[in-house]
Amino acid sequence: MLRLFNRNRNGRKRRQRDEAPAIARAVTGSFMWPGAAGQAFGQRLSLSVYDEMLTDPLVRSAVVVKKLGALAVPWHIEAADESSESRRRSAFIEYVLNEMNGSATGVLFDAMDAIAKGYAILEKVFVTDEREFPGMVRLYAVKPKDPALFGFDVDEFLNIKGLTLHVPGEKQRNLPISKFVVYAHSQRYGAPAGESDLRAAHRHWCIKRELIKQWSGHLEKFASPTVIGRFKRGLPQDAQAALLDALEKLQRQSAVVHPDDIDVSLLDGGREARSAYMDAIDYHNREIARAILGQTLTTDDSRRVGSLALGKVHLQVLIMQLAGLRRDLAERVMNEQIIRPLIDLNFGGGLYPTFEFEEPDLDVFRTGKVV
Repeated sequence: MLRLFNRNRNGRKRRQRDEAPAIARAVTGSFMWPGAAGQAFGQRLSLSVYDEMLTDPLVRSAVVVKKLGALAVPWHIEAADESSESRRRSAFIEYVLNEMNGSATGVLFDAMDAIAKGYAILEKVFVTDEREFPGMVRLYAVKPKDPALFGFDVDEFLNIKGLTLHVPGEKQRNLPISKFVVYAHSQRYGAPAGESDLRAAHRHWCIKRELIKQWSGHLEKFASPTVIGRFKRGLPQDAQAALLDALEKLQRQSAVVHPDDIDVSLLDGGREARSAYMDAIDYHNREIARAILGQTLTTDDSRRVGSLALGKVHLQVLIMQLAGLRRDLAERVMNEQIIRPLIDLNFGGGLYPTFEFEEPDLDVFRTGKVV
């Protein structure tokens, strides 16, 4: 029978070590180089590409909708039990979150940069309290950092041993992981850099960008169409010159007269071509929204008309994604990396308060009705 625990010299059970490595030991160093080494991080795209994608109005809007939607519900600190000690620790955590520069909501908003970048890094700045809990260590601030400056020092099991800081023009520095909050979005196989939602949208963003360039060229050529004048053979040269001069001035005139043996028309690109560009761009916009939000109707424009039932289905998908994102943020950011270290530092561990979101009481999944 497999032994799940080993015993130390005192007879206490010890956690069993990992046996199957996540990556080869020879490539662990590739996680230490940020930015352009996106492929080594599992991103396959550099962080600068994601920065460029965020200048797209739809991409930025979808990311902001996901962030604000996840933080649209209230939160509270739940004590471990009803004992006086648990209530004291809960009061301490509430005091810390209220007194620090910024807010818990702001910390989570910054952590959700991982939606676009794959991972977010925030530095914890500590201070000794001198008011309500004198002598105890609390947070002064939790400051977001540019993830492109940081890499990961990992072992073959992808356990993070520390961070590496790469400031251009300076020597690389190794930093303790305990000083930072690291949040990875959509982790696969424990990859510390996570995976950006923008990765799935990248192909559609590239095609959309090229379509907009082509559409701009089409409009430049056909928005002000070329005027064509036709005449029968034998028209004198001076009459031809007068016709050409009249057609060149047509853009500044509201009317023109000509003999019935001369025909004036426009070289038009056609509405079909313009409509084709718009339909193609709309399609790729919908796919970008689907990659980030899981649905499309919350970012679609008013030109599309759909059923109320379809809108409810899209809303259900968005609500499900936001609820899952909130649970992940509460546990992996607030509880594991902010609250637990503070309790361990000041109280020696045990009786951990928990950060909990107050999920809205919606029966939308059962009835499909949104009140």
